This record gives sequence, structure tokens and C-alpha cells, in this order.
Amino acid sequence: MIIISGSANYQLAKETAELLKADCLQAETTKFADTEFKVRINQRMYNQTAVVIQSISRPASETLLELLLIIDSLKRQEAKEIIVVIPYFGFSRQNIEHLKGESVSFNLIANILQNLNLSRVITCELHDEASSGVFSIPFTNLNVFDELSEAIKNYLDQINITTSATNITIVSPDQGGLERARKFGEIFFNSDNFNLAVTEKKRNLQGIHDSKAVEIYGSVENKLCLIVDDVSTSAGTLINSAELCLKYKASKILAVIVHKDFTQEAVEKINNSKIEKIFTTNTITRTDLKEPDKIATISVASKLAEILQDYKN
Repeated sequence: MIIISGSANYQLAKETAELLKADCLQAETTKFADTEFKVRINQRMYNQTAVVIQSISRPASETLLELLLIIDSLKRQEAKEIIVVIPYFGFSRQNIEHLKGESVSFNLIANILQNLNLSRVITCELHDEASSGVFSIPFTNLNVFDELSEAIKNYLDQINITTSATNITIVSPDQGGLERARKFGEIFFNSDNFNLAVTEKKRNLQGIHDSKAVEIYGSVENKLCLIVDDVSTSAGTLINSAELCLKYKASKILAVIVHKDFTQEAVEKINNSKIEKIFTTNTITRTDLKEPDKIATISVASKLAEILQDYKN
């Protein structure tokens, strides 16, 4: 097995390869003055099992094309099987036609991938779990809530707060994420008996990252509120939900954001917010901005290595 990294997740690919005791190499990308680029895998791949690790993250169009070019290079070298790991599956929020005439980008990308005769596609915490049904090839949507739950429990121990359903409320920042928040709560408490709240959000479909929290349903007064979401870019939904919880007298705000896709403006808003800590993962690597001081990043390398081990043996 050889791990091939695109430009989006080299450190994660390297860490995963070390756990698997496998070779890791980064695809060579050459960029041209006209903004085109080409990709080369500078190693013999004939009859090898190749694992490509590449998030479709900013710049999303470029990382997506880079992923497809890496796959093409591997197929031209007649790799025995190609497993594609997309830690963050960009465009997955574009999985339905919100407005008449819109493209459904996720479905298109899924169709392209499954027509490339891949052995399997693996991702982490897809925006809508039901979207995995679009794939007709083997597809795995990894759950990383166990690792995030453990990190939060350790943090609560450090600040002398008991992990209990009586003093903690799990909060979904919108109606669409309610099942995700419920699933996290069941893992976090190892029970289905816990406080669950949801923020009612109104979104302006004509705008970009334009939404407003208008009401919260559930018990948050005097509770530590743990807001759970899969991805945050502008942090608007996250902060609106946090402010609404505090308006209804929540005692403390923590958050779980699986994929950290923050803009620079979001970093500033988070640092100035009343959110005490955000627990996230390394599915997205950002070198173009300083992360919020409140971020705690958990690696998904062991999760990836665990599922890839079967292909190595």
C-alpha cells in the first residue's frame, strides 16, 4: 500500500501512513501562467494498492480537479486498486436544488467519482448522511464523534465539570442538523436520555452565509450548552445559536465543529464571541490564516488507518 497525498492534507496523509507503516508521497503539481496545472506521481504504481488522501477544501475547485488528476495518473500507471479518502467532502452542502435552476454539485461529483472504477470512497461526517446513497460503488462515511466526545470529556475533567445529562444540553444550531446532534449526544452520554435543544434558523436563500437565529426549543437555562455541527465557514450559524443560548441563560458554551472551514472574518468573530472552546478535527488544513485561539484539533488519522488496515493485509 502506498499513500498518495494531494496538496490539501499532507500532514494527515503522513500521519496515517506512519500508523499503517506504509510509504507516503505527495503528488507533484506544476502550475502554469494561464492558471492551468498538471499532476505527476513520481513513483512506479503498477499493481500497487494506492490510497489517495485529499480533501475537497479551499480552493475547492482546485483541490477537486487535483484529486481527479491524481486518480488519472494512478490509472495510467495501472495501479491495482485505488481507494480515495476525502476527509472533507466539499460541495456536499450543495446536495439539493434549493432554488429553481441550481446545479446539484454533490451529485455530479459523486457520479464522476463512481465512473472512475475506484475500489472505495471514504469520507468523514458527510453533511447529509443520506447523500451516501448517491454512490453505487463502495462508500464509507466515517463517524468521528467518539474521538471528539473523548476530547471534550477530558477538557471538562480539567475544568472540574461533571459530564452529566443533568447539567449539559446538546444543541443543534438548526433544524437540519437535529439528527446529527442527537447522534452525538447518544455517543457522548452513552445513552438516549439527555437534554436536546434546537435553534430555529431563518436562511436567506438569495444570500451567501446569510441566516438568523430566531428561537430556541429545549432546556438551556443554567446548562452547559454543547453546540454540534458538521462544518462552519462564516461562523454565523454557530455564533447566532450561541448568543441565543446565552439569551436564555445558558451557563457556558462549547462547540463541536467537525470540519473547520473558517474565513478570516469568522476567526475574528469566534475570538470575540462567548464560545469558550471549539473541538474540531484535521480534515481541513488551513495554512493561510491563524486559527482561533479557542480551537482544539483532534486528528482523524487513527480512524483512517483503522479502516485502511484491511486493504493493507
